[in-house]
Amino acid sequence: LLMPTIYANSNDGRLSTTYLSTFSAARGATTAFSVTTNTTTGTGAGVNRAATRGGGSSFQVQRVFFKFDTSGITNTVSSATFKFKTNMNISDDNKNLILVSSDAFTNSGNLQASDIDNLDFSTPYSSEIDMNGTSQNDVISVTLNSDALSAMQSESSFIIAMINHPFDFSNSAPPSNDLFTTSIYYADNTDNANKPQIEYTEGAAASGPDNVAF
Repeated sequence: LLMPTIYANSNDGRLSTTYLSTFSAARGATTAFSVTTNTTTGTGAGVNRAATRGGGSSFQVQRVFFKFDTSGITNTVSSATFKFKTNMNISDDNKNLILVSSDAFTNSGNLQASDIDNLDFSTPYSSEIDMNGTSQNDVISVTLNSDALSAMQSESSFIIAMINHPFDFSNSAPPSNDLFTTSIYYADNTDNANKPQIEYTEGAAASGPDNVAF
């Protein structure tokens, strides 16, 4: 069995809405206000709530997208682990994350503002990622599920959206004004140890016995 590592393409990045008057408007936005690529480290996925004049609140959603070249995978992928590195200390369950399926990078393979809703909430690629208690420069290892393994085998490009779990994925507005965002390292970092990456196990495709017809 082979256990190679593939790194996220350097065009990974974060898409953010502007602050909008309702959580549903921020979560359902079809165009990002901010597109951040070509960065080595910075803000990751999250949901933010801020106070407005008159006692109201406004909401912002931030999502991170990664693209991996999986064209070299020709056999069955029996397991895979997505690894990324934090750039902050976290002590809040509300900053937990999850990976879901995505078809972003629609601008000739690059990330663009209209990709912010190019994700499938109904197809998670992982369970909830517990970020509470993680520290700056911790490596977070996430087991990818069978849907992710199947996509890695069948698609030449494997795309992941990283989003906030308690609010964005769960479709539940933050109950208080705060910043529920992470900070991570991106693929433009020059140190491979800092880059988002997938380590997977690839084995030869199973074959049946000879002369099965007899």
